[in-house]
Amino acid sequence: MTHVFARRRRPSGALGITLLLPALMTACGVESDADDARFVAADLEASLLVAPGYGGCGDVDLYAHDATDTHALFIRANGFATDAWNAGATVTQRITLPSPDVSVVAQSGVRLTSATCSGAFPMPGPRVRHSWVAVSGVLFTEVTPDPAGTPFLPLATARARLRNAVLVDPTTGTQIRVADLEIPATSVGLYPP
Repeated sequence: MTHVFARRRRPSGALGITLLLPALMTACGVESDADDARFVAADLEASLLVAPGYGGCGDVDLYAHDATDTHALFIRANGFATDAWNAGATVTQRITLPSPDVSVVAQSGVRLTSATCSGAFPMPGPRVRHSWVAVSGVLFTEVTPDPAGTPFLPLATARARLRNAVLVDPTTGTQIRVADLEIPATSVGLYPP
């Protein structure tokens, strides 16, 4: 079963997505990991639609999540803030997925973003129930150096847009389609250990 995200315009410009759900499943219980993954995929889509949040850090880690932190989408683009600092200007990139330069993963579970960006302040880690990995699509990134940073502390602002992506749960084969998902500008940067 394939699930689809499509973008919805919101006046706030925050993470706006519209959901196109497949026919509702009528099974009363979960019979296998694949059935469970299908139910969870539908929950993931609905949760990101109802109460999306977003954040970021590092060089560069971005994420979108629901209000309960039980469904999230993570984008890791190693070195993108440093690239912007070295260029001395905004760096935009169009990346065809999959790519060795980025990782795009959707997850369901508990406290999914709790340990993201918590480097100096360890938090209880997430408990991941299911993961979906991007196997196709296009990721657009824009990273702008922040003048408050330095070459050793490359603070920046990053935004990302994921289009026409297919994410697959490698265990069950369940797919999620992301037609258009945007993570608006958020602060990121590489902090020394």
